Amino acid sequence: MRALLYTFIFLITYGSLYPFAFESTTLEEALRSPLLDFRMGNSRRGDLVSNLLLFVPFGFLAFHCYSGSKPVPRVVNILIGAFVLAYLIQVAQLIVPGRTPSGSDALWNVLGCAAGCALANLPTAKYRHHFTGPEELPPVALVLGLLWLLYNWAPFVPSLDLQLLKNHIKVIISSDMDTLWLLRKVVMWLVIFHFLRTGPSRLVRDTLFPVIVLVTLFGGLFIVGHRTSIEHIAGGLISIPLWFLIHHRARSLWLTLFLGFAVLATTFTPFEARNQISSFQWVPFSGALEGNLMLNVMSIFNKLIVYGALICLLIETGLQLRTATALVAVVLFASELLQVFFNGPTPEITDPLLALAIGITFRWYERIRAAGSQRADTEQLAHGTNGARRAPIGAAPVDAPGREDLILNLHQYQALFLQQAADTLGWTLDMICTEVIKLAAADPSASATSNSLDRIQPNRTVLVRDPGWTALAIKLDKEIHDSLIELAKNSPNNSQSSTLRHLIDDHINWQVKNREPQ
Repeated sequence: MRALLYTFIFLITYGSLYPFAFESTTLEEALRSPLLDFRMGNSRRGDLVSNLLLFVPFGFLAFHCYSGSKPVPRVVNILIGAFVLAYLIQVAQLIVPGRTPSGSDALWNVLGCAAGCALANLPTAKYRHHFTGPEELPPVALVLGLLWLLYNWAPFVPSLDLQLLKNHIKVIISSDMDTLWLLRKVVMWLVIFHFLRTGPSRLVRDTLFPVIVLVTLFGGLFIVGHRTSIEHIAGGLISIPLWFLIHHRARSLWLTLFLGFAVLATTFTPFEARNQISSFQWVPFSGALEGNLMLNVMSIFNKLIVYGALICLLIETGLQLRTATALVAVVLFASELLQVFFNGPTPEITDPLLALAIGITFRWYERIRAAGSQRADTEQLAHGTNGARRAPIGAAPVDAPGREDLILNLHQYQALFLQQAADTLGWTLDMICTEVIKLAAADPSASATSNSLDRIQPNRTVLVRDPGWTALAIKLDKEIHDSLIELAKNSPNNSQSSTLRHLIDDHINWQVKNREPQ
């Protein structure tokens, strides 16, 4: 978490001081600057919103990074640190041409930091169970879906002005529709439906998707500075009936192919060759830090969601996180190199770096989520409501005779697969391990349960294959334990734990290879 906070601080500083063409300033010029002007009412609306939103992630991350015994002193220290950082950046902008440092900007940054601290301190545990388990973070796909819906109301400045509504409708009606952008919008809506539907949410169902689309589109018409295109409106409306026509089994694969095609096609729009080959920008965010900063930030946020969606879909088709991330980054890099020959966006290194950053963030997020899930599973299995140790429902008592103790040393993803299988089938972990051993030993009594195990489809957390280790205590009937000993004799190190771990991994690999796309 701290690495993410420090990275965010670096990005704030990088964007504030770009393009690093510093010029000396005299004391007289510094005194004339509004650096000592802390009147927050003088800020323009666009600057106000951007300065607020810029430090919301800072406050959120800082609150989680620097824990303390009491929340109030911790928040005060974070706000002081935010003001020091924001004001030092304003001071540094004195020698950056084209920048107008202002003390009021630092105060708006502090308010944004306070909002981030408030978000981090929300009592979400009582509501989180509607979307996930009681101790789990939401799945990455669900987070992406919700963020994209939220993006449709950026820059989050609502107004009930009827003239604003008329202006938006006028722009929508008078604009020409681009077929490729329409395709991209339709596919993106379908991807969001897919992410909302495949997440563990009990609140979102297919029947609510039309309501979500209409509320999102209609709400965007009352946002100041929001650009609602005819492709976005038409794409949302077309996606509703189209969602129910797409075959469920092939949905992930088709969405991956169409989204990848739409992203690449819209990159080269309008397919006009440049009169002169453009130069490739190796400085990250060189294009985004020029022009309207708010619109460029919104564009980067949209890219993060779209590229993240591509990586998630590739993982669903069977690729590992590392492979999916590398594939998206390489394709984006190749497309950026080709852009030097076409009119359109600035060819630069930013997009491939964004893909790599998304993969790293996903890895970090899934590790935290896996650790929380494993911790919750362990507590659920080991403790009753009063904290006393108990046996899982349906399992033999802990001190039952004729049962052998075994400590399994598993990778995190293997333990999560066992827990997923247990939750899906309603079995205990002991029963899952017993059936795995029976199948490996060709026990005739396992034939009836093999079909049950075959229908376990590893979720995204398992597919990340977190290499971290965990210990899991199980009990096996003596006969099953003897079968495991015989199987271990043929393994390289004669370890019962290692043998059972490889048997579990065989099941995961078989499911990844043969499972139907969701």
